[in-house]
Formats: sequence, C-alpha cells, structure tokens
Amino acid sequence: MAHIEKRGSGYRIRVSCGYTPEGRQITKSTTWTPPPGLNARQVEKELKKAAYEFEARIDGGLGTDDGIRLSEYAEKYMATAETRLSPMTIRNYKQALDTYILPSLGNLRMREIRTTVIQDTVRRLSARGTIRGTTIKTYMIVLRAILASAVREGVIAENPAANGRIVYPSQRTSDVQILSRDELADIIDLLEEETPDNRLLVHLAIVTGCRAGELSGLRWEDVNFADGVISVSRSAYALHGSDAAYKDPKTRSSRRLIAVPPYIIDMLRAWYDVQLKDILFMGGFWHDPGVLLSYKNGMIRPPAYISAWWRGFLRRHGLPQIKFHALRHTSATLLLSAGANVKSVSARLGHTSITTTNRYLHVVDEADRAAADVFERIAEDDLGIRIG
Repeated sequence: MAHIEKRGSGYRIRVSCGYTPEGRQITKSTTWTPPPGLNARQVEKELKKAAYEFEARIDGGLGTDDGIRLSEYAEKYMATAETRLSPMTIRNYKQALDTYILPSLGNLRMREIRTTVIQDTVRRLSARGTIRGTTIKTYMIVLRAILASAVREGVIAENPAANGRIVYPSQRTSDVQILSRDELADIIDLLEEETPDNRLLVHLAIVTGCRAGELSGLRWEDVNFADGVISVSRSAYALHGSDAAYKDPKTRSSRRLIAVPPYIIDMLRAWYDVQLKDILFMGGFWHDPGVLLSYKNGMIRPPAYISAWWRGFLRRHGLPQIKFHALRHTSATLLLSAGANVKSVSARLGHTSITTTNRYLHVVDEADRAAADVFERIAEDDLGIRIG
C-alpha cells in the first residue's frame, strides 16, 4: 500500500518495491500537488487517486518518468505526429497547442493533469466569450490525443480527457445553409457571365456535392469520359505562404466514384479544349497539364482561392453571402427531395456515417410540409373546398 506524507503545499507518495539481498527496502516515490480551487474533500479524493495510480504504475511495470511536463511531452508527440498526419492537421494541432493548451497546462507535469484541471481550462476558455463551444472541444481533442499517447507509452495510467469526462459548453447548432431552387436557378443564370472554368466549378459542386478541397484536387485522369464518372481520390490544400499541394482525402469513405450527367461531361470536354489551347500557348511555362481546375499557369487552385472567388461572385451580383460549402448541402438536399435514398446520398457525399446525411432530412420535411400547405390554399381558394 502506498505511504503518503504531507510535504509543504504538496504530498509525497512512496511505494515499496521489495528488498535488496542485503535486506534494504527498495522504494519509489513521487510528489503530488493539489490543483488550485479544490476543497478539502476533493483534495483527499484526488490524492487517493494519485496514490492508487502511482502504485498501479509501479506494480504494472509502467515507466516512472512522469516528471515530464506537458510542454515537453507535446513536443515529442508532435515530432512523431508529423510523420503520419497531414500538414494542415499539423498546423491546426500546433495552433491549438501554442495558443490555448500549452499557455494553460504546458508547465504542469503529466501526472498533475487531472480531469478537474482540464475542466477548469475549458471553463476559462468559454468565459472569454469569443470562442465557440465546438471550437473549444476541437482544441481538447488535440489534448486528448496527446494524453492517449502518454497512456500507451506508460507515462500516465489513464487519460483524464477521455470521452465523456469533460463537459463542454452548450453550443447552438448552426443552421445548414441550403439554396432554394429559385436561388440556385438565379446563380446558374448569372454563371453565364463567368469564365468556363468557374462555371464548371460551380456546376461540379452542385452535381457532385464535392468539398472545395476535393474539387481543387481533381485531375484529368480522374475523369472517365466514356462512363460519365469522376473519381475522388485526393484533396488539395495550401499552407499560408506556400503553393497548393495534394493530400489524401478526409476519410476512407471520401474516396469514391461519382456518376455525373452528360451535360457535365460536355462542360468538361469544352473546358479541356480551352485549357489545351492555354497549355500550347504557354509551352514549357505551364506547371502541370494534369490539373483540372488550375490557375492560368497550370498550378493548383487551393480551396481558399475558390472561397474568395465565390465571395466575389456573390458580391458582384448583389447576392447574399453564403459559404461555397452551401452548394454541397444544396446538392444533398436536392437529391433527397427527388427521392434518392439516404444511403446512396451519403456514399455520394463521402460521409463516414449516414447520421451526418440525416441532418438534411428536416429540410426536405419542411419543404414537403410547405408543399402540402400550398395544396391546401389551392383547395380553398381555387376549388372552393372548405377545409376544417
């Protein structure tokens, strides 16, 4: 059983590991300091837990190098993560660590990071009033991944940020932006004033439901002109100050084949002819003839460029500012409204779970209810049928 003694503002926890041949007792010890804000009963509970975990670590043969601080372990974790995560994910992890996690928790030793400490950090971030609850949860996912790695390596016995342990501030679910058929028709009409590549871009977004990064990542080799199918097998991204590059899709289900109507194939053929003329004109200055939606020099147009162009397009025509991603939502809703089953729409969009696709169903239900109301008015006003 662990022996605990008070030492200053903290406690020393000592565990016996047996005896030497000479009869001298072998002990391992660690120190534990209560986090601020705990009352006496909470301190006692957390102290017992720390003693139990330390004893379990020794009995289970876990490493005793738990004096390492979170900032030090996070640096080691990121060095390994850079070999397996995408550059965009690494950038986001570093931003979360440098801006929010390490300033609050970085100086704590790994053994000192308790669920109560993390919960207090979440409260303080929420109290700023400038960070959404979903964003805070995203930051804590980074911390959870680092702590999970520490558990695997035996640095700590359990993950204090594991699922279900942290309570996050409630966040009102934002409404999914979806264009009505009339709004979509207006946009398609206005596209006739745009260049053929941008017309193609928007039509592809509507028909395929692809994300902006997936559209940026399309290459001519992904188009099967004979069968009318587009293969989504990569995404494009660009870090600040760098040229766009390719990466693997968001998830395994993001790799997919999407059938497109003949008019899209016609638009692709027309754009290929235009681009081929530009390639011949530029000669050796053309960067990559395989890029489907490229800049005028053959380089990949990153998702940020697509978003910027879309905002400008809406502004030029006096249309409400909605995200380019709304075209993906609109694509899903149009398919469901036309009777496509949820499973096929989910596969077409590359969703990992049908649950994600189900969020569009309420829009379809509302549209169907509106249609019923229209028929009720027709019955009363035009047919003279008295309702109710």
